[in-house]
Amino acid sequence: MINFPAGIANGQLHIVGDEKWTYDGVKWNKVPGGSNPVQHRTTFPQNPSEGDVYINQDTAKLYAYSSTGGWIQITNVG
Repeated sequence: MINFPAGIANGQLHIVGDEKWTYDGVKWNKVPGGSNPVQHRTTFPQNPSEGDVYINQDTAKLYAYSSTGGWIQITNVG
């Protein structure tokens, strides 16, 4: 059983072992993919799926995609 954190925010990332989960404002969704599903880019990925995660290479900010909220910034570096 996974113990998800309380007081969660929309788009929050939670990692349990090799599994990654994002919160869409209603429920936790497992992030699909292999060992490193996080994309490193300078622009938002096109045609995202629920739970996709990417790091903006220029700003070092981490984003998760929610079908209800679009790309949600889940870190604020700097």
